Amino acid sequence: MNKKLLLALFVIVFGGSVAVGTYVYELKIPGNVTVVETPAGEYKLEAFEDAPCTVSLTSVDWGSMRSGESKQIEFYVKNTGKETMTSITVEVESPVQYSGGHAYGSLAPDQSLKVTANLYISPTAAPGDYSAEIKITCTG
Repeated sequence: MNKKLLLALFVIVFGGSVAVGTYVYELKIPGNVTVVETPAGEYKLEAFEDAPCTVSLTSVDWGSMRSGESKQIEFYVKNTGKETMTSITVEVESPVQYSGGHAYGSLAPDQSLKVTANLYISPTAAPGDYSAEIKITCTG
């Protein structure tokens, strides 16, 4: 009888939280990693409005969009460095975007590639002015 009374007092004192017989099990799996030298070389990528890669793309005006709407722009990226890029990802970063991003294959020096950037406005986005930056990530 006294044990039930103590349990009841514990529940009252600590706001109804009771942890009885809690046990935490932890599993650790050993492993190794080898950090290799970062490839040396000149990596450089530029964006252009046109296929011959003569007009630099320096900014994008997405214009006015409504909540739930999407737009895409196509442009060209050119490897102006001296090393091959093995993977290219194009995505738009914006506080009102809810998804997006495209992955592309490798790009050798002096090669260009047509890419697409999509901006999807969240259906719950509030009216206002927002930034929408195109982010291009490459690996070598």
